[in-house]
Amino acid sequence: MVEIAEELVIILDHFKLSQVVLLGVGAGANIAARFGMKHPSRCFGTILVHPTGSTATFMETFKDKLKSWNPIKQHGDLNTNHEAYLIYHRFGAVSSS
Repeated sequence: MVEIAEELVIILDHFKLSQVVLLGVGAGANIAARFGMKHPSRCFGTILVHPTGSTATFMETFKDKLKSWNPIKQHGDLNTNHEAYLIYHRFGAVSSS
């Protein structure tokens, strides 16, 4: 996420934007917060909705894998459980249970 926040400067420079208002949700909020802290002169404001600051723990990852495991369907497209697991594992999330 640090790299993405740093690359945002390149995008702003490309479009010749000196200041922006950032809106981010979840991982996007984490990126917006990192950018705002590193480049406060480039941010007119930030709107952060449910910023995540950590990734899933081993037990949370294991629980999600177990929950999404289906012995009948072992191959095929990603279902919503798999997609949620990948997002949760990479960006972190608050457990709903």
